[in-house]
Formats: sequence, C-alpha cells, structure tokens
Amino acid sequence: MATIRERIRDISQRDGVYLSDRVRVVSVRPVGESYVRIVVEGACLSAYRPAFPADAFKLDMGVAGAPAWRALTVRAFDGRRIECDLALHAGTVATRWAGAADRGDEVPLVGFRRDFALGDEADHVLLIADASSLPAAAAILASLPSRVRVDVLAEAPSAADRVILGNPRHATVTWLHHAAPSAGPASPLTTAAGSVEVGAGTEVWLAAEAATVRTIRRRLIEEGLPRTRLHASAYWVAGQTSTERDAHDETVYTRAAESGRDVNDLTVQDELEFGDPVPA
Repeated sequence: MATIRERIRDISQRDGVYLSDRVRVVSVRPVGESYVRIVVEGACLSAYRPAFPADAFKLDMGVAGAPAWRALTVRAFDGRRIECDLALHAGTVATRWAGAADRGDEVPLVGFRRDFALGDEADHVLLIADASSLPAAAAILASLPSRVRVDVLAEAPSAADRVILGNPRHATVTWLHHAAPSAGPASPLTTAAGSVEVGAGTEVWLAAEAATVRTIRRRLIEEGLPRTRLHASAYWVAGQTSTERDAHDETVYTRAAESGRDVNDLTVQDELEFGDPVPA
C-alpha cells in the first residue's frame, strides 16, 4: 500500500506530463485582499492528462524579452482551461504582470510537476501552508474524500483571504493572519506547527518558506512521522527573488546530475533541498 510520497513518485513516473507552449489569458480578477485568480487556456492543454490536485507549472511573466518564470499550482482544470491563484506582493514581477495582463495575452507555459497524491491507507491529512502555498492547499482540500479527517494550519495576510480555501466543511482549519509571511525557525507558522499532533494514519503536506519548512519537517520526522508520509516543499526562500532561487537551484541540481545523482528521485531532492540525511 503506497504512501503520499510513494504515490507522488509513482504518478510522476507513470503519468508524467511535460508541456512547453503558449497559452492565452482568459481573465485575471481579485480574490480576497491578497490574491488574484488567473485563468488561461490553450490547445496544448488537451495533453494535460491526467491532472492531479496542486500540480505545479510555470508562466513566463517577464517583459521586454527578459524571461521571468514564476511558479503556480493548478486549482481547477476543465479539460481546456487552467484556473490558479497568485499571491500578490507589492513590487514583485508577478504582481506587476497580473496588474497589466489583458484578456487574449499570450504567455509561455511549462509544466507539470506532481505535488500531491493521497496515500492508500491515510485516514488523516494535515496540510500546513503559508500565503504562497494556500492555493495549492485549497486544491488538495477540495480533492480529499469525506472519509479522510483533515486538519489545516493556514497562514494568510488577511481574514478576507480565507475565501481561498472555499467552504471546507469536512476540515478543521486553524488560521494565522500576519501582514508579513512566516520565514525562519522562529516564525509564527513554525511556532504554531509545534503543537500539531500526528498519528499512525496521518499524512502531511507542507509548503512554505524554505527555513520554515526545514524546521517543521525536521521536527515531524524526529518525533516519529515516517518520511514517506510527509511531502514538504520550499515554495520560496527569504531574501531571494524567484529568479535568484531558480538560478541557485539550477546550479545545485546540475552539479548533482553531473555527479551521477538521479535528481528526479524524491529522496535526492530532499537531500538537495533540506540537507538530509534526517533520521527516518
């Protein structure tokens, strides 16, 4: 019986989809106080099958011929259109792009990376998300069957942003609201995660700032959560732009691949991202 990590690995290998094409902007509209909802469509998306909740992709939000790839997660897909939510941050490339985007604009897209699949024996799912990963958590939450007990630890800038999660009747949600996002070992999200409890049937999906994720992940593993029941992703790095982070990751992963490592292996990715080994 496969766990969350084993299922992500399996669907990535068996049902991988890689697209590199252009899509058209259908709409960009505000949601809550801190997000916009983006809808894109394109003939290339007919090849995006099967779709899984919170699949990750990138759009080139650069201008004047200067690429600026920014990561998003699929909130909904109807066979021809992708809907996704973008967290706004003043002065960033993505926020400027969202403010200027018009219906019909064409934008390059590459994808997709699988980021969630429910384990076969999971009866409890814990989602831990900051403002950047809240849209992905929302997609995961909407996909979970009613038989699964769900707890969500969610951080967002404003109470108005709770709309991103929809109406999760089958989940217990603990909200943290901070104007500045959590970052680091002493951050509010890290502190709040210190009181979460996991059991034998628990699987955890965790995504936030890199140092925050590293701290929470290590504590969960050291307290007995099997690594295969935990999927953790660093969505951003404090003090780095997305462009700087991508350049750093390209260097790290290229060196690992040149040394013979399988950089598509989730265990190798953990080592590169979080400085494993961590006691299992």
